[in-house]
Amino acid sequence: MKTLRVISRTVACIGISVSTAAFAANRGRVHIYSPVTVAGERLAAGDYIARWDGDGPGVDLEIVQRRKVRATTHAVVKNLKEASVNDTSVIATHADGTQSLWQIFFSGRGIFLELDQDR
Repeated sequence: MKTLRVISRTVACIGISVSTAAFAANRGRVHIYSPVTVAGERLAAGDYIARWDGDGPGVDLEIVQRRKVRATTHAVVKNLKEASVNDTSVIATHADGTQSLWQIFFSGRGIFLELDQDR
């Protein structure tokens, strides 16, 4: 009986570890150097977390700062030939002069996110 309880707890802990690891794999750091727009929301310069569910290609992306979701948009997960060397954000400048977050690359990862440009 005692052995069964130990095995049951071990299996539960492994399940929690695997689900936590899977969630952690779908997030990354983003540093924004100047104010940008994401899905109509203005983001100030600063550090953020990008998080999404699933492996793509289409995913719903949340941009989070200090545990608060600052913007939500759709993004496409794209593969790289080699892992990115740095965390990098790419900004699109539009004809009207506004800037929006366009792509996010994550250090050590072989993927990047391309955000919808519907403003």
